Amino acid sequence: MMAERKYYILYLDESGMVKPLGNAYPDITDIDLITLGTTKESFLQKFLPNQKIEDLFIGRLTHNQKTNVYDFHFYECFFAREHSSRTNEKIQESMKRFALERQQKIKSPNKIELDSNASAFQEYTNFLIEQITSNRDTLMRFTNDIHITNPNLKKIFLQYRKDNYSLRSLIWKHLKQYKELRMVSFVYSSYLNHEKLDCEKNNHQRENYEYSSLLFDFYYEFPIYYHEASEILEKDFLPLSYQKRNQMVQKLKQEPFDSQELNELYQIGGIPYILEHMDTNELYSSSKEDLLRLGLMNEEDYWQHKK
Repeated sequence: MMAERKYYILYLDESGMVKPLGNAYPDITDIDLITLGTTKESFLQKFLPNQKIEDLFIGRLTHNQKTNVYDFHFYECFFAREHSSRTNEKIQESMKRFALERQQKIKSPNKIELDSNASAFQEYTNFLIEQITSNRDTLMRFTNDIHITNPNLKKIFLQYRKDNYSLRSLIWKHLKQYKELRMVSFVYSSYLNHEKLDCEKNNHQRENYEYSSLLFDFYYEFPIYYHEASEILEKDFLPLSYQKRNQMVQKLKQEPFDSQELNELYQIGGIPYILEHMDTNELYSSSKEDLLRLGLMNEEDYWQHKK
């Protein structure tokens, strides 16, 4: 049995607990296609207004139902840059293109690798390679900042010479994996914008955060280390009221939206499309049930309003 995979936008709030922003996504590209279209500041203002957010990141949560083991893998959120430039815009628009390509391939029986023979892929990756390797200082800073990319790719960049087609082909072989291309693009973009980046340190901290128990299928919310969730074999020791409440919430989430407009937008592109195309004020004037379905209200807050 393969482990179930879910991607979440996660945030660490002032209370010290990590919570999901909205529901789970089937792939990281669903999140990238939201964040690449906005700056971090605008995103926070829209979805987490008036809150002090200590950390914002992507978590891929896997759950092996046979062994009951939960595991997290972390990624940085890839936002548009506050101060745009031609290079930033090129990175942003190219990554949107490749996110869409991967998203379409996931829905089909084909391999999800990007097409490394496509002119758009070769043009963009050649641009990245030249930008990174043409300046020794840039190359050293770039390779020093890569902590969670395949170490073999780092070695190839350090060995690269412009007239060596075989090394270029080896880089393409790595970068046709969307997440490798994403990381290289993100690190280089961070370098261009003079942002301090330490993925290794960030991920070590995230390993030791306390997470909302709702991520691990508990019936009510409390903080828990994610590795501890694997040690609890039974979730039904909680009061019956929580179990009934959870069943009611799951049923509510499966029902159509109360708003006809939300239903129409959902048919076009699902929840990401709704969040991207509706004004914040319109969203938050929706019914409590619709806010729950959109993931803009968690279960505890919903029940507080129902009291």
